[in-house]
Amino acid sequence: MNISVNFSALREAKWYQFALRFCFGGAICVLAGVIAEKYGPAIGGLFLAFPAIFPASATLLENEQEEKKQRAGLHGTIRGRKVAGVDAVGAAGDHRPAARGDGPGELGGNEPGAPDTWNFSIKIAKDWEAAFFAGRTSLTRKIAMRSSMTFTADRGGVFDVLSKLVRAGLGGTQGSGTQRVSWIHEADFIRAIEFLIANGTLSGPVNICSPNPVTNREFLRALRAAWGQPISFPNPAWMIEIGTFLLRTESELVLKSRWVIPTKLVDAGFTFNFPDWPAAARELVTRHRGSTEGTEGSK
Repeated sequence: MNISVNFSALREAKWYQFALRFCFGGAICVLAGVIAEKYGPAIGGLFLAFPAIFPASATLLENEQEEKKQRAGLHGTIRGRKVAGVDAVGAAGDHRPAARGDGPGELGGNEPGAPDTWNFSIKIAKDWEAAFFAGRTSLTRKIAMRSSMTFTADRGGVFDVLSKLVRAGLGGTQGSGTQRVSWIHEADFIRAIEFLIANGTLSGPVNICSPNPVTNREFLRALRAAWGQPISFPNPAWMIEIGTFLLRTESELVLKSRWVIPTKLVDAGFTFNFPDWPAAARELVTRHRGSTEGTEGSK
């Protein structure tokens, strides 16, 4: 058996690791001396022998666990090539003459004419991102994914809820209808995440949304056309306020503008399969109809 001494490991260890082992070993020696004085050197020696090997055993176990992590790909040098992400598109503000990108300072809050209650979600998003980026992770690339509403053809999702309103004749303009709606098709959402993982240069906040946000009026007009619903009653702001109060939610989810564009994704070369809402709405309606008919047929 070859025995080698690695002095470089001494420089890699923290000072408190040495202090902890020194104090632990010293306490064992003192306690073993007291026991030996009372019960004899044989008993004291036995007491000293077993606990004294604990620090060495713990060190060996720690090294073994570290080697296992490296073999399994869980070490920081490998994880640094992956992406850590959060979801915070709510930080986008309202009443802005141009769309918000995902560069420094591209966050909303306290816009003229916007209710103070709308700042609550913006503050949450800002605090969330601040805490996310506060931790130092030199080996891990951090991306704060500011995701817009992601539309899927599944039942129970936001697209399903909006579709039910449209089919019931309640899919008219919500509020003024001028508020912007940022959105993304489920296929592009998944592809965007895969793109972020594969692209090792992107970091920081990244907007996950279509490059073509639309007004609420345009959004609902395209959704009504996809469903073949020509008539729908408008929903004034006061009606939405009452409805959201009864549902114990916030009216800003409908009335607040979210005018966001995916600057970093587009600049990095990402292409969207569904960049325009009318085509995305038609595809989602087709699949939604298929899933609904299949479910009803199985009953």
